[in-house]
Amino acid sequence: MPPKKPSPGITVMLIDAGVNMSMRSSNNEKTDFENAVNTANSIISRKIFSEDPENFCVMAYNLDSKLTTKLGKETFKGVIVHNEEFVPAQFDHLRFLLTELKQNSNDGSFSDPNFFKGVLAAVAVLKDRLELVSNPSGITLIVLTNGMNENIRQENYALLVDAITECNADLMIIGIPENPEYPASRISELVDQLEGRTYSFENVSKQLSNYQARQKSERKYNKMLEIAPGVRLPVTFAVKSEKSTALLKFKNADAEGNEMVRMEQMHVETQNPVADSVEEETPKFAAKGAAKNLKPVENIKTKHGYNFGKSVIMMDQDYLKEKYNDHNFNEGQTGGC
Repeated sequence: MPPKKPSPGITVMLIDAGVNMSMRSSNNEKTDFENAVNTANSIISRKIFSEDPENFCVMAYNLDSKLTTKLGKETFKGVIVHNEEFVPAQFDHLRFLLTELKQNSNDGSFSDPNFFKGVLAAVAVLKDRLELVSNPSGITLIVLTNGMNENIRQENYALLVDAITECNADLMIIGIPENPEYPASRISELVDQLEGRTYSFENVSKQLSNYQARQKSERKYNKMLEIAPGVRLPVTFAVKSEKSTALLKFKNADAEGNEMVRMEQMHVETQNPVADSVEEETPKFAAKGAAKNLKPVENIKTKHGYNFGKSVIMMDQDYLKEKYNDHNFNEGQTGGC
């Protein structure tokens, strides 16, 4: 049997809403919480307008300890989940980010950030989803935090590694500045061990500014074609791109927009034969610099040419007048063919 087609990817977006996010680690004069919300807003907005089928779940942690959320058999304090059902990015996600999610301003609750509990809650949501969906195209955990004051103990560190590895999630941390002296080395160490990625708010904003529209890679699709009432025939449609045969035609024009002929010939007549010294017999009406190319032209040797595409066809004028009533064959000109 052919392998099953992968289902849409699943992504959990975890936002740090703790007191530590009041810092201004970026150069845009906004708090880290404001940058985190704006970054999440940009990601989801682009997913909406590109009609990406990837399913999302938005969460927040480091909130007031009075807020509790039960996920499976465990209860997590200071964690909220917008919607445990994974759905494609929609405007309801934006409403939650911009109007409902508020930063924790209570210094007495969770004065120490709890990255450990927040990630475990996100992993629990991922595991519940993986029990319902088989073979997703991708599993991503995005954490937006500045990582300040995080003191992950070794036993908790090992639990995070095992939990993220078990659900085979791709870890991405957004918000840690690119500064070797920045006190978030424990989180950076976790990302390195799990072969994840870290971005500062400045770097991710530059990447999000280069928006790429949705592209379809599959060009064939199946459909049941109804050929009679109640009778359907399975058919496969395919999209084929071909170069258009109706090519554009252009006309030559000068700087003022007047149409110019494609080829112009000037015949010079003289009563005198060609002399050895051309300079002495140069006609007075000849253009300066063209004297060396002048030769007498008899009327019998003068021919008329007509433009057909890029070719010039020479025809006898008397024959054309008799046969075609002196028709203008110059392609592209007024009255021409």
